[in-house]
Amino acid sequence: MVYLLSNRRIFLKFIISLVIIQALTTTTLTAQNIEAYSIYYATGKYQGENLLTLRSFLKDGEKSYLAVDLNTLRTQVITASTLTVQTEAWKNIEAANAATPYFKALAHAGEQALPMQDAGIIQGFTREKGVNLTIDLCPSHKPLDRVIFTSLIIAFGKTEKPVPLSLSISGRFMLTHRADIDWLKSLEKAGDLSITWINHTYNHHYSPGIPLQDNFLLKPGTDIRFEILGIEIAMLQHGLVPSVFFGSRDWYLTKPWLTRCLLTA
Repeated sequence: MVYLLSNRRIFLKFIISLVIIQALTTTTLTAQNIEAYSIYYATGKYQGENLLTLRSFLKDGEKSYLAVDLNTLRTQVITASTLTVQTEAWKNIEAANAATPYFKALAHAGEQALPMQDAGIIQGFTREKGVNLTIDLCPSHKPLDRVIFTSLIIAFGKTEKPVPLSLSISGRFMLTHRADIDWLKSLEKAGDLSITWINHTYNHHYSPGIPLQDNFLLKPGTDIRFEILGIEIAMLQHGLVPSVFFGSRDWYLTKPWLTRCLLTA
């Protein structure tokens, strides 16, 4: 499903936003070229697993997909030439796979599409004991507090390695913390951390003192398509694989907005 931009103002805003992303790319030598990025729903099998493609794009000129395993919710980037897909209407894909953990999670999030804070999924389905740790990387000019991560590795590394955690990352954080992103990637490569990268929107609009119903994604003039897809492009450019998770518990979303987020993310 590809969304068309219906008016000139939104089109110009989207183009300007893409220029910002391109500026982020050109300052990092290892950045990957991501083009023709679009929403693309199709099903296929890869190495024996049932996958749903979520995005289609060109990665360094080669057609690729961002796909999710419907049972594990793990995402991966797959070269299109290695995956045969079948495109279908979203309602047909949903009906055929309603019993999978992925679509159960989507259904549960839809049930929580209420005009309140903490809309969407606020807890897991399992009764397992343990800690689910998430850290928000909101726009900030302050350096990353690296001691948090080194302390986690020291504290939990003997129990579980790599140490799993989730990072909700915003595009504007990436603009000012390139070295920190590379450092986190090095911890993953070394086998110290296993990071789930959560979409925290590109701009992460927030104005202190403004009512919640006019803040965050509900800020007037917000281009929700870019807020979701723009940060995905930025992540892919820097070798990060976006997960299927989106948002943060502190956001205030009405039902129409949460529904739009679910259909995009």
